[in-house]
Amino acid sequence: MLKPDNSGAGSDQWFDFSDSFSDAGLQAILSQKADAHQHLDVAELRSRLIKTRGIDPAQLAIPHQVHSSHVEITRAGQIHPATDGLFTQDSTTALTLQVADCGPVYFNHPNSGWRGLVHAGWRGAASGIMAASIELLKQQDCQPVDLEVVIGICIDAASDDRPSIRSPSEQIA
Repeated sequence: MLKPDNSGAGSDQWFDFSDSFSDAGLQAILSQKADAHQHLDVAELRSRLIKTRGIDPAQLAIPHQVHSSHVEITRAGQIHPATDGLFTQDSTTALTLQVADCGPVYFNHPNSGWRGLVHAGWRGAASGIMAASIELLKQQDCQPVDLEVVIGICIDAASDDRPSIRSPSEQIA
């Protein structure tokens, strides 16, 4: 269940998805800047979240997102160029990503300890990031039927003021 947690400093808001998973130790938190006029960079927002939540910065795994279907296995302290999804079995690794209108998708496989965090915008979704995520987990002997998956907050079609989005069958530029 999505629970707003406004314990962050200033106008930052954290949305906690942690209760959506059976693993009591898993933290699934989305940070969102509440004030669009406050110009903070991603590093500053990430710094506020980890300080507020008591996360060790050395435990972060960070993807440099490009709206792709590329997913990788990671561990604490790693940076992944051109990657839109990270998966780990290491409970000390803090998976991170940035989203604006795209959807964060949280994966947990409680039987094995594998978990993941995926940036699923329309381009990544259309090019197969969800299928790539399931395939990566299957390669780790995770049964898809046992997965817990939560889709975070993202823009809806009625709120999107961009020109109409192409269907998945159209070529992605």
